[in-house]
Parts: sequence; structure tokens; C-alpha cells
Amino acid sequence: GAPSPPVLLDPALQDRGYLVTDCEFVGIPTEYSGANPIFAGYVADTSLVHNTIHDSRYSGICAGWGWGLSSYVRNIHIENNSITMPMQRLADGGGVYTNTPCPGCHVSGNYFGSDPAVYGCLYHDGGSSLWSDINNVFDNITSHVVFTHGSSIHTTVTNVWYNNSGAPNLEGDANRDVRDAHGKCINVSITALKSGEPWPAAAQAIISAAGRRSGPLPTPMAPALSPPAPHWPPPNYTECNTPKPGPPGPPAPPHGSFTAAPCDTGSASQAWTLSPGVVPGDSHVTNVQLATAVACWEITGCAEGDGAAVGCGYGCKPVPTSCASHCDCNGAWSTNSNGTITSVMDGKCLQVSNGKGSSINVATCTGKPNQLFTFVPSGVTVNRTYTVRQGALCVDQK
Repeated sequence: GAPSPPVLLDPALQDRGYLVTDCEFVGIPTEYSGANPIFAGYVADTSLVHNTIHDSRYSGICAGWGWGLSSYVRNIHIENNSITMPMQRLADGGGVYTNTPCPGCHVSGNYFGSDPAVYGCLYHDGGSSLWSDINNVFDNITSHVVFTHGSSIHTTVTNVWYNNSGAPNLEGDANRDVRDAHGKCINVSITALKSGEPWPAAAQAIISAAGRRSGPLPTPMAPALSPPAPHWPPPNYTECNTPKPGPPGPPAPPHGSFTAAPCDTGSASQAWTLSPGVVPGDSHVTNVQLATAVACWEITGCAEGDGAAVGCGYGCKPVPTSCASHCDCNGAWSTNSNGTITSVMDGKCLQVSNGKGSSINVATCTGKPNQLFTFVPSGVTVNRTYTVRQGALCVDQK
């Protein structure tokens, strides 16, 4: 596509100085499900504050654009919003979704509730960096309350409270450099509440203050305009918790990736279920879900090509009715009577790459023994669970 607008674009040509405040968005969009109640693409000096967003088909707020490309985007402040029931139709989004480097940007003081989608509710996708999340509350989130995907350069997440939800999933460099307002290094604070436990006072104050305000409101003031953000990192900058350098180790496996392990009847990491009504070998489209968790097989990152990794670290997508977007189908499979397991996304076959202890991935179907599997009752006390076997080896979640 077109290049991103440069960091030093003429200020007269930059979209900046926007304020969206004290609005209420309920049950929208009604036609184009891929729209967002608030979308802030290539913008700077923009505040999205005290809005109530309820029952949206896709992400409640989408901020930034360009998938990791440097641009003039900076100083987006997402504050004191109430975002409940986002992601009611589509997948791969969240209550707040970002995908761009964003110096001076933060998500703070927000209340999030009842997000049913996979990945994460506050979702910094792989193109994101330089975001700061502080003082956010999460209630009844199906997957991770916060997900920083990929390198997550200089992304910080702290002062989080959550219940009935999945813990934050912080990848890459997230939380290596957490500081207070004065620049002092501080410890991270992430609090998981037990079921039925009341919110602490600080969390309750955030909930009470979030969303559209009632009564007389202050006169709206557009955000101040700022100069271009300096290059990150500044000269001679030292992170708070930078690991000491050492000899390089082996590359880390993909998140939630699989290995071919000796079969162990009754092992929870080898017990899988199919979608209701699907039986092994019938070629019907199905999820393959870990019997003891909301974790389904998927081709990691919707990658294409032989050797693409398969894992179950990102929840479960609905069984698709079409593959208009190929990422709709990276978690859909067919188990076939010839013993192959094929991806609905691209038709490639699941395979054991190189025997015991090796990874499990997908590749062009060849009919060779390393692409043939059988489903055997697992021994885990959940209805219709199976181990997925190739001889004495089983698909095992690491």
C-alpha cells in the first residue's frame, strides 16, 4: 500500500488536535461490521476521553495505523472510557486495538467488560510500540485482559485490576522499562481478584469515573499541539530492567506451540476435543480445542507457506462460515478419512517435522507417514476427548 505519512510531515498537513469526549455509542455499527465506534488512524495530539461504548460488532476504539511504520502519529490519549461488550461479531480486535508506534500515547483510567473475543481486550498488535497502559480495570474478559503482540518495544502495562478474566499476555520487550510520572523505575502492579471479591477502592474509583459524564460538563478544550516526537530511544538512554547480555540461546518456540511427545494417556496437554457433532475422519470443519482450556489449534499469525507453526496460545475463534479473510480460517481444520488433518485456511496438512521432540507445523500435503494421524480416546474425564497420534508420538501443547 501507500507509505505512511513521514514523521516530519508539514504540520499543516497533519491530522491532529482532535477531541472525542462524552459520547455514547450503543449497538453500532448496524451495517458494516468492520467499522469502529471510534477510529483514529494517522492522527496526533488526539484525546478520546469519557466515552461510553457498548455492544460493538468489532473493536470499540482503534487507534493508529500503518502496522509498525514510523509516522507523525503521537500523543493519542485514550482515557476514562467505559467499553463493554465489544467484539460481538468479528474476531482479531479488542476493546481497544492499536497497531502503530505511538510516542507519548497511553491507555489509562478505562473500564472494560464482557469481551468475548480471542487474543486480548486491550490489544497492542504486532505493529505497536511505545504505548503506556496504566490504571485500567477489566471484568469478564474471555481471553487476556491485555495482549502485547510481538516485539512490543518500550510498551508498559501496570496498575491493572481484573476478575473473571485471563491474565495479561505480554510479549517481547513489554514491561522492561516501567517508570512513574517522574521517571523513577517502579515495580509492576497487576492484581487478579478472586471470584466475588469486591473491587479495591482504586479500581472502583476508575469504574465510577469511566464513561460519559452526566450533568454540566466542562467546556471542551482541544488538545495542545506538539512538535514531532524525538527518535526513540534518546541518546544514552538506559532501561530500568534491561537483561544483562549473554551468549545467544536457541530461538524461543512460537507462543503455545506444539511438539511431538511420547503419548501419555490422561495427560491434559495431549487431550483434545472437536466441535459439537464432528467425529474424527468426517472431513467436517471443526475447531480442535484443548480439553481443559479455551485454547484451540491455529496457524500462528495466519502464516502461509510450508513449515508455518501451529499453536494454541490465543483462545478459540468461531468455526467460520466462509474464508473471505484467510485469517478467519487459520483456526479451522478438517480431519479426513485418509488420516490427514488439513487447514481450512490454505489446505496444507498437519505434520510432525522430524520425529520425537520436533515441532508440529503445516506443509503441502504429500501423503507421507509424517502427515498421517489417528484419534484415540485420551483418558481425560471430559466427553469425547482424544489424543492425536502418530505411532507412539502425540500432539502435545508445550
